[in-house]
Amino acid sequence: MKLPNILKQFYSAIPIKFLTMLGFCIASQAQFNKCTNGSTVRKNNTISVGRADVSKLKDMTLQDYKHKIDAVSDIDCFPDMGLHVVVDSLQLDKLHALLASDSLKATSIDLKDENGDTPLMRALKVNQPKMAQELITYACNKTKIENLMIANSAKKYPLTLAIEKKSQEVANQLIEKLTQQQLQTIITSSTIHPLSLAIKHNLSTVANNMIDKLDSSDFITASNEEKQVDGTPLHVAVTFGNKNLLSKMIVSLTDEQVMTKGCKRDASPLHLAVAKQNDTAELLIHKLDVRYFKEVDSKKRTPLHIAAAYNAQSLFQLMWNKVVKQYSDHDSELESYLIAEDNDKRTLFARAYLPQTKTGRRLNMLTTFGNTKQNDMFSAILMLTKDKINDHIKNKIIDEIDKEFPRKNPTKPGEGFNRTTQRNHSLKQIIRGNNLTVPDHAFAKEIPLPSA
Repeated sequence: MKLPNILKQFYSAIPIKFLTMLGFCIASQAQFNKCTNGSTVRKNNTISVGRADVSKLKDMTLQDYKHKIDAVSDIDCFPDMGLHVVVDSLQLDKLHALLASDSLKATSIDLKDENGDTPLMRALKVNQPKMAQELITYACNKTKIENLMIANSAKKYPLTLAIEKKSQEVANQLIEKLTQQQLQTIITSSTIHPLSLAIKHNLSTVANNMIDKLDSSDFITASNEEKQVDGTPLHVAVTFGNKNLLSKMIVSLTDEQVMTKGCKRDASPLHLAVAKQNDTAELLIHKLDVRYFKEVDSKKRTPLHIAAAYNAQSLFQLMWNKVVKQYSDHDSELESYLIAEDNDKRTLFARAYLPQTKTGRRLNMLTTFGNTKQNDMFSAILMLTKDKINDHIKNKIIDEIDKEFPRKNPTKPGEGFNRTTQRNHSLKQIIRGNNLTVPDHAFAKEIPLPSA
């Protein structure tokens, strides 16, 4: 059959080299599709692996599998999709065979699936730590250590995934292989601080190894994502009561660095520790200078305010004794600690008789004024500070009582005091007098809670 003249003219105008290249590309794509059975698509260094390949590998004997690897002639075909598929097959011996194959390209370990996961990340996600360790060793032997620094679509690194899966062996191997600069890159680039995550999951060995390798400034860097961990590693250690790790971190930090505010409440580790009332609080109180006991959070509350609000009598006493020792001859300084006001214009005395639960909610009326433990907090503060309470402070406390518990039901002429008025009168008399011990009857159960 003869071609029309117009077609002859068209084909004669196309260079022979271009036609040859076009035919080669079509043939190469056909060979790739044939080799992968159409189940693998590679685009922008991303590979999508079909599940059909997994079932085939599971049914194949190790000897047949090795034979299939050796029989592969197209170096860009089976080995590329092999690592992801073998990891999904959960068969370590077949991973060994593929990694030992001469036909496996070193770049295969960098390929990503549809979620942006490399074979190493895939191994971690399917809880295969031994496979992960093999892949780490292979990457380092092939001078592909940068593979350990690849992040997936969720901005998670292999180290982050290893800690999330609580795989201490893999995490420690990664920490050993990574440099300090690479670890710092992970901290600044990922959504979660890996050290904070290790502390949260109580992986002490992993956390200790990271602390040994990181710079002290990394301990006061907050996570970019608050949902899983809030604040700096210092805040997380306080939250989970890990005194040993906190002690190891703060030994190289200045007081100012320790008081870094990084959590969503803009509170320092000391504020958080006093509220949690765990072993970390005493550690911080002993380390820090007393001037930091006046440091305020987002609600302008000092650690003394927090101790008064949460009925932390022993912690309040530790801080106050340290303040008195520092300023024993400076009454004006001592007074500034006692009458400092928060955003609600309340001193620590008001916070003592308006206690909160650990969840931050106010206690109901009967619990607040019927529970002697809550009454004891106000009494304890008065007893601890009575030698330093002058007339100015006494008047300040009395004014707060009138403000917080206003007279709700004014008495009619001739009926005498109602219960609220009687209670305020009794409390004022106690504060004005020399004996600053507050009896339980000064707090009547019928006193209404303030609206604030």
